Amino acid sequence: MFGKFISSILIIFFSFPVLSKQKYKYLEYELPNNVVREGTLIFNETDQVLEIDVNIIGKQNSSVYKTQAKKIEGFNIWDIKPLNGYFDISIFTFNIDPNKKFTDDFKTNDVETIDRTHPQFNDQMWNFFVSFKGYESMNIDNQKYETIHLYTKGDRPTGPGHCMYGGYGVINIDSWYEKNTGKLVKQIFIKRNCRPYDYKFLSKEIIQLTSDFNQDSIDLLMSDKSLEIKLKKLKKLRDENIIDDEVFTKYQNKILEEQL
Repeated sequence: MFGKFISSILIIFFSFPVLSKQKYKYLEYELPNNVVREGTLIFNETDQVLEIDVNIIGKQNSSVYKTQAKKIEGFNIWDIKPLNGYFDISIFTFNIDPNKKFTDDFKTNDVETIDRTHPQFNDQMWNFFVSFKGYESMNIDNQKYETIHLYTKGDRPTGPGHCMYGGYGVINIDSWYEKNTGKLVKQIFIKRNCRPYDYKFLSKEIIQLTSDFNQDSIDLLMSDKSLEIKLKKLKKLRDENIIDDEVFTKYQNKILEEQL
């Protein structure tokens, strides 16, 4: 009898595809110490598409919208932007292959610019260089991540048809990816002026994985006596991006094991 009840609960929770959701904190600097925009980015990841909820508030302009982007394999540069827009928030490679092994001498210039209508990155004369900086431990919101650190540098010629003063002429990107999953943990995307003025800082965009996870929320949930209510509350925490899929699976297994 109880076994059938467990099975019915599992059908409720596993008969639909589970979407991977990740929440990131976003900061944009106009000058090294001047924050001009900040907010959150929520990525809802399926097999082929990234559904993105943008909530960025700025001193002069804000970005609040929902949009989509195709998942692309390999190294790439693209912008999170409204469905009818041309550019907004620049991203370098949202996921990498977790099975890829990096060595100290790893380097590549195989980077694809996805947005062909982007006013800056549509220039076919961009040159990109990606290098491996090392395996690094990173602590964010009291969670430890083992990461792969990649550094990307890009530049293009200065002159008509290419970079004109005030446009992006040089970019520098530091990206950290979780070693086991390949998901992006943190990225710093710096845009500089055309050469020879590339010492002039145009903007710096930082996105960093974050969580509203609070152990008190889990403790309160675990104190409930009803298996069904526990599982429903746990699912709600995940759907609201308060916990990620890894935490969800951990406590879901714990709840089910307690009932056996």
